[in-house]
Amino acid sequence: MQCCAAILIWPLLLVPATQTDAPKKVAGRTLAEFTAELESPNVFVRLRAAKSLRAFGKSAVPALSKALQDKNNGVQYWAASHLGDIGSAPKEAVAILRKLEAGKHPATAMAAAYALCRIEKPKDHIKLLIGRLDYPERGMACSAAEFLGRLGQDGRPAVPALEAAYHRHNKKPGEANKGNTDYHICGASQNALRQILGEWDAEK
Repeated sequence: MQCCAAILIWPLLLVPATQTDAPKKVAGRTLAEFTAELESPNVFVRLRAAKSLRAFGKSAVPALSKALQDKNNGVQYWAASHLGDIGSAPKEAVAILRKLEAGKHPATAMAAAYALCRIEKPKDHIKLLIGRLDYPERGMACSAAEFLGRLGQDGRPAVPALEAAYHRHNKKPGEANKGNTDYHICGASQNALRQILGEWDAEK
């Protein structure tokens, strides 16, 4: 029986944009205004700018590439995630993404790996995302599943690991909870499998 039919939306992640025409303004600000805010000494202002830039599509790539160099991990995370959604970055940004992927901050490394999966060859970077499905913190495991789902068909190498995570965390009705199942990881894995495969039978 499927345990998690609802779609989970985690606060640090968004699905890839599909729009072709970028707006002139987002939340009353232009791309130039948000780009300028990346210079603010206030980290919350920079975070707001980094979160908002994605809506401008490819025209935001220079600003997002710049945001990768921010000293705050959150700003770096959003910049990497959005560059992954857009699917392009200049070679200088790709070099920074590789450094972030190999860095010590787990969430930023994961966002960088996702971006590199979209920009380069997924097989060179998807292992990091797959490995995070077993991370001891729920949020990290769910975010890994979300990133893998956003890869679409390019996420197929992760299907066995996602299926294993789903079944490992799927508490059947009437089954005692042994303390090692997690509804949220179950649902995130299920959602990712459906994004990658289109259809997925939870009973197999």
